Amino acid sequence: MNDMFEDSKLNWNATYDVIVLGFGGAGATAARFAADNNAKVLITDSAPEGHEGGNTRYAGQVISSGDNLDDLRKYYQDLAYPLAYDQDLMETFIQGLYKIPDYLEKYLGVKPFVMGQHPESPVSKALYFMAHEYPEFRGQATHELVAVHEGVADSALWKNLRQQVLDRADKIDVLYQTPAKHLIQNPETKAIVGVQIERDGKLLNVKANNGVVMATGGFENNPKMIENYLGETSLNPIGSLYNKGIGVKMASEVGAQLYNMNNYESYGIFHGLTPKPAKGQRSQFLPFDWPAFHQGSLIVVGDDGTRYFDENEIHRHGHIQDHGNWRIPLAQRHPYVVFDQKKYDELSNDKNAPYPEFLKAVVKADNLESLAKVLDVDVDKLQKTITDFNYFAEQKRDYAFNRDPETLTAFDDGPYYALAMVQGLLNTQGGPVHNSHAEVVDNDDQVIPHLYAAGELGSLMGRQYNGGSI
Repeated sequence: MNDMFEDSKLNWNATYDVIVLGFGGAGATAARFAADNNAKVLITDSAPEGHEGGNTRYAGQVISSGDNLDDLRKYYQDLAYPLAYDQDLMETFIQGLYKIPDYLEKYLGVKPFVMGQHPESPVSKALYFMAHEYPEFRGQATHELVAVHEGVADSALWKNLRQQVLDRADKIDVLYQTPAKHLIQNPETKAIVGVQIERDGKLLNVKANNGVVMATGGFENNPKMIENYLGETSLNPIGSLYNKGIGVKMASEVGAQLYNMNNYESYGIFHGLTPKPAKGQRSQFLPFDWPAFHQGSLIVVGDDGTRYFDENEIHRHGHIQDHGNWRIPLAQRHPYVVFDQKKYDELSNDKNAPYPEFLKAVVKADNLESLAKVLDVDVDKLQKTITDFNYFAEQKRDYAFNRDPETLTAFDDGPYYALAMVQGLLNTQGGPVHNSHAEVVDNDDQVIPHLYAAGELGSLMGRQYNGGSI
């Protein structure tokens, strides 16, 4: 926003030492520590009160850590490979994860629940797979998940971070339903001197004496950015509905360098599929596995009625094997889970089912012709898919995707059941490049003075991601 800058004439509606854009986990943390250093802080967020928190509010509430720094370093180097990354930034990140248990106790006032120290806990058992998401990588044994208590997916971490801000109300002002619109940049020095925000339909200019922290999250709810950067049209957000990419837009306006724009994380069953919700609704967050739901006489079909992956493969935040690499597959526009009567009965009687509500959304079809109409696919192609799968089950060899033979069971002749799914979008990773001091840099790798980025807006995790790597 250079064209409006003329300091002597610019009308400032308010002045703060630090302005934090976004009241999620990163923004709350930045504001809290700025206030603790005697700064007068403003937080603005586009969400209404009670819906703030960004993706932190809806996440699993676990944080990565490890008790061996050298091994933790090796693990995150392998997670980042083969993409280039800032060595100093990576080291700062790893050092921070290593110190997480102490951090939670010192700054959040809780006794951290380190899952590896409580192997018999149901929570630890349920999330063991996530603690070691990439077991073939160097140093993976040290990687651990830590929570603020023995519980997950309950917003406990977010509630604590939020309370830290509220406890400093004398130094931190919070404006809800107040989206940031533009950064205000001095055209000569390139320094960021303030922010234009929208409050009750009015544009206001707020001056920042010391700096602006962008913690606005990703662009999960911006279809244009999703199509342009991710090349997808059929993703549904799992987290906040207010992450619309304003940080990317503002950073671009002031000449910031962007990176990791084509990567995102998913979550759910299979490779991050979730039951298709009503339009405009968040996808269900599915932190626990349901083994029975990806074994037996059950398959997933894509837009043309054919299978396109191994349904029994445990995904890694949506990533599955792709010729030696881990990538999220192309999102199908209308994928379905398909199973037969005996599988329906098994799922209905599964006393350990974490998501029994799935079965309330299934559609029953008496025969393949009716099923093809439900799926909107060619019946002959669907028939071939079922015939081939039954042959694989008989031969105890999945010649298409090498699914574990012990999980193959032939379909009966009907009835059939179908559950509409959608690719879940947990978070995007792209955003402005920043250094180990969180300073945003331009396309010539020069620091843009007084501009900082935090959280999922420009994450290091551009290829592989382990749960809790915040």
